[in-house]
Amino acid sequence: MGFLLLDAALLGTLAVWGRRPVLLAWSAAFVLLALGVVYLRWRYRRRLQEIAHARALLRQELRSLRPGRESGDPG
Repeated sequence: MGFLLLDAALLGTLAVWGRRPVLLAWSAAFVLLALGVVYLRWRYRRRLQEIAHARALLRQELRSLRPGRESGDPG
């Protein structure tokens, strides 16, 4: 993601100095790509947290179904 933003900044600088609007469009495209990467990473991490939470709930439900195992009872 850092390289995308670096490319965007450099292309933007070249677009302003060289008065080339096409480079400015490419710069904007790289910024949008970087934002897309940030969004996908955020969504991925949120999904991992949801999975971890669901696993904790399943583990808790399993413990409630087998109460003898927690107390050390051979059951």
